[in-house]
Amino acid sequence: MKRKHKRLLFVLASFCAAGCALLFILSELRESVSFFYTTSELLSGPQRESNLPVRVGGMVVKGSIARSTDSISFDLTDFKTELNVVYSGMLPPLFGEGVGAVVKGRLLHGKFVADEVLAKHDEKYMPKKYTIPKALPEPK
Repeated sequence: MKRKHKRLLFVLASFCAAGCALLFILSELRESVSFFYTTSELLSGPQRESNLPVRVGGMVVKGSIARSTDSISFDLTDFKTELNVVYSGMLPPLFGEGVGAVVKGRLLHGKFVADEVLAKHDEKYMPKKYTIPKALPEPK
């Protein structure tokens, strides 16, 4: 084989290896990147008919939070449409009326049943100082 052919073969093999590595990286990123739909996009798009889990983001409507013994319901809005959300579990400390939230779950019978609720905050948020509790004295 001539030197010119060896160099061409090496360049082609390098491009193939780089292409395979790029495809692998992009496929892994696609699985880990999480976007969310607005309430209008969810209610008007094809996701409305599917039973697949989706993320929906919006603002919690003031006066819409209702607590019952085993769940909490609230409305999310993108200032065009509202979506009723039902959630059973602990809410994040920053969750409240007029606060941005992202919920993950499924749309069932006109209600969004959430498995996870995330509260959004701005870049100025600083968590409360956490102090490590002192050890309890040993029992006598």
